[in-house]
Amino acid sequence: MLDSIVLQLESLQQDDYFEEFLVLFNKEKIQGRNYIILSTIPVALHYRLIQEDYIIQKRSKVKTRFFFFKRTVYYYKIALPI
Repeated sequence: MLDSIVLQLESLQQDDYFEEFLVLFNKEKIQGRNYIILSTIPVALHYRLIQEDYIIQKRSKVKTRFFFFKRTVYYYKIALPI
């Protein structure tokens, strides 16, 4: 509980990149997608997206190289609020 309060206070001091996110999101909407995929989300942007009621899903994908090298890649799918 205390950790989340500290993270929220730190995020208020940082730039939240919300305007840049909206520009990227509008480019995706022009292409016909209602979502955007990011590999990482800054903490301040994450809190702002939660405040704006965006849907954030953490997904994973297993990439295989050759036959036995497997690597799990995590990404975030952010969609418009319903």
